[in-house]
Amino acid sequence: MNKHLHQRLAEPINLIALLLIFIFPFALVVYQLLAEIDSKIECTQKEKLGLAYNYPLKNLLVAVIEHRTQVNQYLNGDKSLAPAIATATEKIETAIQNLNAVEKQLLPQFTASPQWLALKTSINGNWQQLKKQKLNLSPTQSWQAHTTVVNHILDLIAHIGDVSNLILDPSLDSYYLMDTVVTQLPLTIENTAQAKDIGAKIAAQHAKQRITDSDRAKLLIIRSLIAPPIQAVERGLQISANANPQIQRQLSTSVRENFKNIKRFIDLLDKDIINANIINLQPFVYRATAETALESQLKLYDKAFPLLDRLLEQRLNQLGGRKYQIIGFALLVLAVVTYVFIALVSNSKKRQQFEKELQAAEAKYRSIFNNSINGIFQFTPAGAYLSANPALAEIYGYNSPGEFISKLTNINQQLYIDPNRREEFIKIISDRGSVADFESQVYRRDGSIIWISENARAICDENDHILYYEGTVEDITEYKRAEQEIYAAKEAAENANQAKSEFLANMSHELRTPLNGILGYAQILKRSVKLGEHEQNSVEIIYQCGSHLLTLINDILDLSKIEAQKMDLYPTEFHFPAFLQAVAEICRIRAEQKSLKFSYQPDPDLPIAIHADEKRLRQALINLIGNAIKFTKIGEISFSVSSIEKNINFSHQTLYKIRFSVKDTGVGIKPEEIAKIFLPFEQVGSRKNQAEGTGLGLAITQKIIQLMGSTIQVTSQLQMGSIFGFDLDLLEATEWVNTSSQTDKGKIIGFKGNPQKILVIDDRWENRSVIVNLLTPLGFEVIEATNGKQGLNIATQAKPDLVITDLVMPEMDGFQLMEYWKTSLELKDIKIIVSSASVFETDQNQSLQAGAVDFLAKPVQAEELLEKLELHLQIEWIYEAASLMPSGRKPNYDKIVPPPPEALDKLLNLALRGNLKEIIKQTEVLEETDPKYMSFASKLRQLAKEFQEKKILEMLTQYKEINL
Repeated sequence: MNKHLHQRLAEPINLIALLLIFIFPFALVVYQLLAEIDSKIECTQKEKLGLAYNYPLKNLLVAVIEHRTQVNQYLNGDKSLAPAIATATEKIETAIQNLNAVEKQLLPQFTASPQWLALKTSINGNWQQLKKQKLNLSPTQSWQAHTTVVNHILDLIAHIGDVSNLILDPSLDSYYLMDTVVTQLPLTIENTAQAKDIGAKIAAQHAKQRITDSDRAKLLIIRSLIAPPIQAVERGLQISANANPQIQRQLSTSVRENFKNIKRFIDLLDKDIINANIINLQPFVYRATAETALESQLKLYDKAFPLLDRLLEQRLNQLGGRKYQIIGFALLVLAVVTYVFIALVSNSKKRQQFEKELQAAEAKYRSIFNNSINGIFQFTPAGAYLSANPALAEIYGYNSPGEFISKLTNINQQLYIDPNRREEFIKIISDRGSVADFESQVYRRDGSIIWISENARAICDENDHILYYEGTVEDITEYKRAEQEIYAAKEAAENANQAKSEFLANMSHELRTPLNGILGYAQILKRSVKLGEHEQNSVEIIYQCGSHLLTLINDILDLSKIEAQKMDLYPTEFHFPAFLQAVAEICRIRAEQKSLKFSYQPDPDLPIAIHADEKRLRQALINLIGNAIKFTKIGEISFSVSSIEKNINFSHQTLYKIRFSVKDTGVGIKPEEIAKIFLPFEQVGSRKNQAEGTGLGLAITQKIIQLMGSTIQVTSQLQMGSIFGFDLDLLEATEWVNTSSQTDKGKIIGFKGNPQKILVIDDRWENRSVIVNLLTPLGFEVIEATNGKQGLNIATQAKPDLVITDLVMPEMDGFQLMEYWKTSLELKDIKIIVSSASVFETDQNQSLQAGAVDFLAKPVQAEELLEKLELHLQIEWIYEAASLMPSGRKPNYDKIVPPPPEALDKLLNLALRGNLKEIIKQTEVLEETDPKYMSFASKLRQLAKEFQEKKILEMLTQYKEINL
């Protein structure tokens, strides 16, 4: 009986023993895991409470720092800050009230330590005492009292970090954010504020003086307390971002901009105060930079604080979820164990439970299948659907999956617009086993066409025979429509840009054509000896006005080149002081026409010659000074050029940093409008103050200076005036004399050698007339033709030595002419120069590729035309000065008597310095000294008035060598 009972009880006892052996260790592990999670939850909740208390503490810190700055300035003499101090006092009171309110909410959950209460009491007591005596203390006493409050606030922030485990956070991402919010940023805010106030005071006290060692030591200490924490903040944010992609997404570009502002302040502190020999920094500039750095630190705090709060909240949620997961897992394990135990007892119940679970799994799969937003399918290799979900039926326009499967029996014929797509689909799966993002156009049930994207794979049997294909379908019609709209918009923008280029080309061509006649005949009349001085001056006015209009056209073309990034610089070596003097004299005349005082202030240490783009630099300076003259009604224009740095580069060349500055007493510019003045076609200010012009000058000038590696800086005050300036790195030129223009040989009156025949082809009679009247007096035989076809006939008969042709002509244009020209055995050796008002580089390149040897832009400049004829015809000019003397002899200098060597030396020294105004005065002195010097003085004075500095140097050097 006992044995039988023992046998009956043995199996249940064994099972129970096995269960107990498993359940007790498992329960112990679950208990330890839950205890560890509860500990982490408690720690994280404590961190959140500490963080919540930290934020109003930060606000109180900022308010006290602001109050300290204002009171310090008030006690140092700025009595206008009294209202601001009252406002700052209210901010501190509000911050303390907010802190008390938060403390009241947190204390039931957060026990305040004795040190906490002591610091809080000290802050309140010191503030109340400071509030009563704030304006009765000395600046030093006020600064120390405020700093004591600030230090107690920082101590309280650090203490809160200790007691709330903020600085012991276990996660990498939140640990560094904690360090940023709790430890680093409050300290850097205080140290930056001290650096701002002390540095501004030192900059004001030691303006244009050396900083004292004690002041430098103070700033060095404060600077050493700013830079390392900022580096730690930056490194910490980067580590947090790398550790947590969510933080990386939320740390926007503005965070990097904030670090740039802070580093800019540190660099300013180092360069212009701590390490400066003489303090030239304006206190307001330093204060503004420091305030920007402070604002950036506060922005970093405001950026990091909510991120940290969200991280802690997410951690609480994750820990809570993990806790419930463990509980759920434990219950699940317990259920499984119980289930196994019951299954061992009753096999039937095990099967029933298994069936229930199978049904649940099937229901889950069916739910996913039916509720998916993408179509899900299975179809045979023959193209018949085995299954489809409701989403697929809806995509193709059917009411139900059953209707879809019954109606769509052949995919090749009924679905794909291009049947080849189906074959490509099968081929890709055969080659790769699957296909992804396979896009096609298909028919819906109603005949409409949509775009779909398919992802599929092949399901095979054990012999690798394909049973069916299964996958998903997504309707991407809207995406494709948006893609097409983007493409259409891009094409429209390109067409608009092309239309703009064509408009500029046509406008330039149409304006240059009449200008060719105006400037051409002005040059013809200037060469005439029959006109008196008054008539010559009138012709000069016509030429200058035409040249001004040509400059406006070139400005618009320059802007187009800049926008297309096709403008290049062409540096040459030239005499720098003479260049600047010429610019100054040109602008002095404009200023005097408006009864404005004009002063030019060159640095005596400027280089004699430089290597730069003379044309573009002149254009930029004249634009800046001209703009100052435009917007100044009364007062003065000041143009200064100074050398601020000189170095030797790795090629042993001397590199100067030159500062150009233009100051006026004009209407000034509002701060918010300064950025607009560099926009094309933009003029700011009231309508009555806007001057004439296209609004392109400053836009082009800024782009030119940027091409030269700098940028224009502007400071302005309404009704007080403006200062425009920029710094350029310029190489000193040592061989500039060798690259100067050829010696002025006088007026060209003919050429030596055989007669030369020129064929001019142009449909506009005025264009032909300009060249005819320029060349005929010099002895050329000029033949005219009105189009390319007529030009070919005349060239075949007359055999000219050179052809000058336009491009745009009726019947046969210039390109067609040159195409035929290259194939003609009679004409192919005759050179062609293209002269056109189409001056874009593409037109010039096309002309040269078509067969032209050179390009002559309209309006035609006489000197440029004669240079090209000399080059391509290999002729030697006869000059008016040379025609009066026998060939092979030196010029007769008896007619022009030079002054004594000492006078020549003085004039040469003035020329080297570019002082043309003083040269004119010296010529008048020479004439009064002795009438025999009148010819010499007259010629030299004329060259000075025309700003021909190179010719002046050549003339003086020539006469000095003769005297030797």
